[in-house]
Amino acid sequence: MNNDVIVPLLGSAVITDWSRVLDGHADLLTDSYRGPLETARVLPISLIKAVLGGERPELLLDLLANQEIGKDPLIGDLLVDAALSNLDDKIIDRLLANGTLIARSDVRERLAASGRVAVLRSMFGGYTRLDLRLRRIAAAASEAEVTSHRQTSNALVYSPFPQQVSRILTHPSVKLTRAEQLRGLLSIHEHGDLTALDRSGLEPTVSEIAAQLITTDDDTDLRRALAEAEGTRGAIEELHEPILDDGWESGPVKRLRAHRDTLDVREDLDWELLREADRTRPFGELAAAALASMKDIPEDFRLALLGRHPEAVAKHGSPVDASLLTADWPSRSRAKITRALVKHGLGVGVSAEDVLHTAKPAIAALEITLSTRDSYGPSWQEFQTALADLVGRHLGDSPNAWLTVASRMARFGGTIGELLGEAADTRDGEGDATWPAVKGAPKISGTLSGRRAALICLLNAAPDSAHSRLIPLLDEQTLRDLFHRGHHRDTWRAHTDVPGRAQDAWIAVRESTGPAPGPVQRLAACETAEQHRKLMLTGDGYSYEIVVRGRVPQLRVFLDVWQRFGATAVRETTELKPVRAFYTQSRAQVLELLNREDLDAALEELRAEVEWETGPDGQTNAWRTRTDLAELSKETYDWDWAALEAAHRRTPFSPDAVWRLSRAQHCPASLVKEAETILPSRIHRAYTKLMAGVDVAKVLKDNPADSSDSKGRRWIRVALDAGRITWDDVFQHAHPVSAVLRMTPPERLAPLMAATIGDDPQAWILAARMVPDFPGSVAELLTTAAAAS
Repeated sequence: MNNDVIVPLLGSAVITDWSRVLDGHADLLTDSYRGPLETARVLPISLIKAVLGGERPELLLDLLANQEIGKDPLIGDLLVDAALSNLDDKIIDRLLANGTLIARSDVRERLAASGRVAVLRSMFGGYTRLDLRLRRIAAAASEAEVTSHRQTSNALVYSPFPQQVSRILTHPSVKLTRAEQLRGLLSIHEHGDLTALDRSGLEPTVSEIAAQLITTDDDTDLRRALAEAEGTRGAIEELHEPILDDGWESGPVKRLRAHRDTLDVREDLDWELLREADRTRPFGELAAAALASMKDIPEDFRLALLGRHPEAVAKHGSPVDASLLTADWPSRSRAKITRALVKHGLGVGVSAEDVLHTAKPAIAALEITLSTRDSYGPSWQEFQTALADLVGRHLGDSPNAWLTVASRMARFGGTIGELLGEAADTRDGEGDATWPAVKGAPKISGTLSGRRAALICLLNAAPDSAHSRLIPLLDEQTLRDLFHRGHHRDTWRAHTDVPGRAQDAWIAVRESTGPAPGPVQRLAACETAEQHRKLMLTGDGYSYEIVVRGRVPQLRVFLDVWQRFGATAVRETTELKPVRAFYTQSRAQVLELLNREDLDAALEELRAEVEWETGPDGQTNAWRTRTDLAELSKETYDWDWAALEAAHRRTPFSPDAVWRLSRAQHCPASLVKEAETILPSRIHRAYTKLMAGVDVAKVLKDNPADSSDSKGRRWIRVALDAGRITWDDVFQHAHPVSAVLRMTPPERLAPLMAATIGDDPQAWILAARMVPDFPGSVAELLTTAAAAS
């Protein structure tokens, strides 16, 4: 029986007694690969209890492999109880492999405290993460194998089995701290004999204590040294020199985890001793982050660590809150601290209002919100909206106010709100401010920082009118930064008098941030053939080659070069690597024209073709005659929307053409709206009939539920999502039953199941058995099974 057919029948069942199913028809619940008990998202609690109380271990294994049902705490408890009461190691292994169950701390503690060797060995041998306290509990009754992983072997120094502890202390691949080595000595001393222990791999002080213990049998010095090593002084030693685990993780990840383990395993840390140790020999940034994440750390100590290591502590320490922005930070480090707090706190404990009106200095808050904006999500958008409101009210499009901000921000110690508020007082000054020139050529930088980043952050929040007013006044460096890193504005296109050293930045405005000049326009804006070649070869510094798609748009590029730079420049262009790779048809056509004797006539022929093909008649003809409309929609045309819409009103385009046009940028709203009422040819014919008003029952009976459109989508699923049919329609009329059940969520089937099969296990069995060959609908299947039983 197919697994995906039985799952909805199981999940929707209301049967209370499953004994008949389990005793004579358990094959319905099994599969050669993954049975329905393993894959179902929902199962009746009555079925789960029946399986747990039965004598079919293979069914219990399937339940324990189900990662979904265990999310219910009640069901999770039942599964754990059944597994721990069973002597089968396979069942224990399956339980330990269930990520949903093993993620529960109460389940891990029950497993660790069980004393079952199979449980403990599996816990140590796998990748299950246990805190150190639980590893100690487990080690007390474990004979687990020694491994090179600290996460498994270091807890075994607590084991009551001397031979095992000896293997730990002498194993060449096991790295232990001084505290762990001393604990291992005590375990062997209490449960065995230290005489045979090879002490060559121990630390010198530990080896001396072992030798003295063998001689005197007095463990006073050992216990004193152990108390110190397992206490705060030992923690200080390990924070400075952590023992790192082997494995695939990077150095910083291992170091941070080692620091956290050092602190987690110790109770009642002496914070004054830690503070004094930090003054004597400051802890590194990751040790500081681990300390700052402790719940009981004194607040002044946490602030001291944050002030010295703001990035690491803000990222890995306890969550950032807004109160940290108002702390009395040293002026020399406030900017660095503010950047870290905003970067790792925005959306966590820091709000957009906090960034605008609390964070100081303003330049640091503005800079970091530009450089890491993608990681903020909605919180960053809230900040942008609030910042745009402030910029609009205080700066507007006043060049004087903008110049005030640009000149003061580097030395301004207040908040963003205060900076903009002070600049607002200068917005009504006489005449336009003169923007200071920047010495030397503009810097080309992929990452902005400091004043440059802060200024672009403000310009991104400015209204279009401010851009129109400021662009003629800005220096070349700010213009280059704005065009490369700013949010694109259509108003930029109107400025043709951009200074020469910022001209290439204007040409290469990124398209990814909004509507921008396309690649054809970028190339046409080049002033020299050399600049044209460079742009085609290297792109704009952010993307690769300038890609022009389609034969006709590519011919337009060749025509532009020919008309402005001559035939020789065209021939050189045809040899460029991206042209040889991507301009196959257009390149061949242009080369044929270049090989003619009369180049003037060849140029005129090319000009005539491009002008017609890119004009209203040519564009209209392309949408009426070409069969590769999907490809046409991707080509680099400047669509004449007025002409295309007028042509469509005279003689309508095909449904496929309208549908493709409606998804193009800048398509008129009227065409977009019209496209909502039509279907492209790839949509399944059954859905088309539904939209035409054909009776739902007839459409469902005439078109199998498992048929798909040309995109591979089940047409019934498309119709359900669009609200053209209901689940009741599907259950009453769709066929074949197996296809319908495969797409049916159990909760949708439950009402019909209760009304037909109800609490009748025999009827459920009949329905499940009849599924493969039943010719009717789901409703007919369930009704027939209920009647037959």
